[in-house]
Amino acid sequence: MTLIRFDENISRRIPAALRQLRLPEGVEIETVFEANAVGHADVDWLADFAHRHGSCIISGDERMRDRPAERAALQAAGIVAVFPPEGRFWTPLRLYGQAAFLIRWFPIIVQLARDSEAGEHFRLPPSWTLDIASVRKLPRLDSE
Repeated sequence: MTLIRFDENISRRIPAALRQLRLPEGVEIETVFEANAVGHADVDWLADFAHRHGSCIISGDERMRDRPAERAALQAAGIVAVFPPEGRFWTPLRLYGQAAFLIRWFPIIVQLARDSEAGEHFRLPPSWTLDIASVRKLPRLDSE
C-alpha cells in the first residue's frame, strides 16, 4: 500500500477531489485534518506518519526543508516529499488551479512515492505537460 499525506498548506478539498476521481489501486491518501494533526508541528506528525508506514507527503510549505527542526524530522522520517512549483507559479493558481495541477500530476506523484528511495524530495515543474524527467530532484538533506 502507498500512503500519501497532504499537509495543511494544501487545501483539504484536493484530496477529496482525487478520491472522487478514483485513486489508483493500492493508493490511500489522507490529510493532516483527517489525521487530527492540524496545527501540530511538522516534526510531530512526520514521525507519526512514518511510523504508520506513510510513503510520501505533498507539502505546500516551501520553507519546510529550510527549518533545522523540520529538516531533521524529514531526514529521520525517511519519507518521500513532493513540493509544488515555487510560489510565483503556484500561489496565483488559487484553489481551482492548484487542484487541477495536483490532479494532473497525481500519476507522477504516485510513481515518485512508489519508486523513489526513502528520503528523496522533489519539486514539480511549473508545467501542465506530464514529464517525469522535468521533476526536479532536490539535494538530499544529509548531503547539503
